Amino acid sequence: METSTPRHQYDVALSFAGEDRSLVEKIANDLKEYDVRVFYDEFFAAELWGKDLFQHFASIYRDKAKYCLVFVSQAYRKKAWPRHELRQAQERSLFSEVEYILPVLLDEADLPGLNRTTGYIDARTTHPSRISYLLLKKLGIFDDAKIDRSNLAKSKRTKKITGRKVKYDGVDMISTWPSQIQKAQPLKHVSYHATILRIPYGQEFVQRYQMRKNCHNCAVRIGQVHVPGCTVEVCPLCGGQLISCDCPIANFTSERFVATLLALKGNAPPERTSVQAKRFDPRTEISKRFRRNRTPRPRRTKER
Repeated sequence: METSTPRHQYDVALSFAGEDRSLVEKIANDLKEYDVRVFYDEFFAAELWGKDLFQHFASIYRDKAKYCLVFVSQAYRKKAWPRHELRQAQERSLFSEVEYILPVLLDEADLPGLNRTTGYIDARTTHPSRISYLLLKKLGIFDDAKIDRSNLAKSKRTKKITGRKVKYDGVDMISTWPSQIQKAQPLKHVSYHATILRIPYGQEFVQRYQMRKNCHNCAVRIGQVHVPGCTVEVCPLCGGQLISCDCPIANFTSERFVATLLALKGNAPPERTSVQAKRFDPRTEISKRFRRNRTPRPRRTKER
C-alpha cells in the first residue's frame, strides 16, 4: 500500500451535511473496519470538544488528509460548515498535482467550484459498501492480491523487523506493523484447487476466557483476518496451524473478494459468509476417544 507523507494525519476526511449522516456513517464504519485513518466527527467527539472548530476544520480539510470525500446534496449546499470545509478542500486541490476531492452525489445539487467534468460516484445507484471499497482500492489496500504461503515461514525466520515502538489499537507494536494489518484484511481467502474463506481471529474454537482483544502474535482485532504468517491462524481445511499444516494451500488471495466488491450494484449487500473450523483435528479426536475408552490401570501399592 502507498503510505501517506507524515503531514497526512488521515487517509480520508469526510465532508457532509448533517441530513446525510446515516449514509456517511455506514461508509465511515466500513473504512474503520479496514483500519483506514478516517476523519469523521463522531469518531473524535472528545477531541473536538472545546476546540476552535473553524480553525481546526480548516487545518484538517486543507492539510491533514490524503483525500476528501465530499457528499454533494442540496442540504450540503445550504449549510455553513460544509461550505467552509469545501473551501479548504478546494484550496488544497488548487495546488495539488493529484486528485484530492472525491465527490459522491446524493442528488442533483450543483456545488459552486466543483466542475461537472470531475469524476464522481452516484450514491443513488451505488451501495454504500461499494463506495467504501472503491476508496480502499484507491488507497492501494488491494495492491497485494496474492501472497505465497510457502515463502512465509522462511521469511518469518530471516526477516528482521525494525522501527520505533508505537501504540496502535491499544497494543504496543513496531511502527511499520499497522500497515501490515491493513494490507492483510482484503486477503480473505486461501487458494488451492479451489478458493475458500480464511478464519478470522475470534472464530477459532478457543474458550472465550482465553481470548484476548488482539491476537498475541499479529495483533489483529477480533473479527479481522490474521496477517499472513501468523502462528495463531487456523487452517480452514484441517483445523491445524495454517502456516505449518500439510494441506495443499498455495496462496493468500484477495482476487475473489475484490471481484465480489466491484460487482456490487444498487442496494445489493456484499457477500460476507463465514467459515467455521472443525472442532478438533481428526488425530486429536481419535486420541481423546482412545483415552476416554481405555480401562484405567490398577494402582500399585508400595510393598514394605
